Amino acid sequence: MLNLPPSTEVGKIVPKERFYAKEPSKTKDYFTANIEKICWANKISPTTLNIYARSCPELQVFEVRLKAVDKKINKIIRLIDSKIPYPVLFFVCYRNDIKAILSVKQVKVDKTVVIEQFETIWQTNEGFRLEMKGASVDAIYENYLYQITPELDFGNSLEENMSKYKQIKALKTAIEKINRKIKKEPSVVKRQELARERNELEQKLNA
Repeated sequence: MLNLPPSTEVGKIVPKERFYAKEPSKTKDYFTANIEKICWANKISPTTLNIYARSCPELQVFEVRLKAVDKKINKIIRLIDSKIPYPVLFFVCYRNDIKAILSVKQVKVDKTVVIEQFETIWQTNEGFRLEMKGASVDAIYENYLYQITPELDFGNSLEENMSKYKQIKALKTAIEKINRKIKKEPSVVKRQELARERNELEQKLNA
């Protein structure tokens, strides 16, 4: 998947209880029913590679192996991510399929807040590749982020990308909402008004 240097290998199984201990019982039930194991696979940092760190001291790599695929898994990954005060590149695995999840988050003194979560589509293990590039932890993290989400502009800063991404996401949500309204609207005139409103949003999105 990554072909990371042996010096970065950790290979420790992390007890699932660490992540659901203070959560509702239904969260524990989900972990038990759907997650086979969680492995801290690698640590990318100046202590494991000949790189330096700026704002990001280290990047963790976790493998989450599933017993079953469920639409709630992204919420569970977000929960796990919120318990770790460093960026985490997740590989979610089910049988011979895999997808990567990497988030942008804000680490505060008392908690870690996941701001936005990015993911690849499900792919086979054989066809899945991400390349490690960069001379710092920050650069490696951002390069993985851009590989996972090609819509982000590599020429912009992460802050600029996040601002643009939020605008795009809001426009897409608004367009989807109008599409649902059009399907339910019996009036031809109102459907035309909604279509014009949708066209304006689509022009903004294309811009």
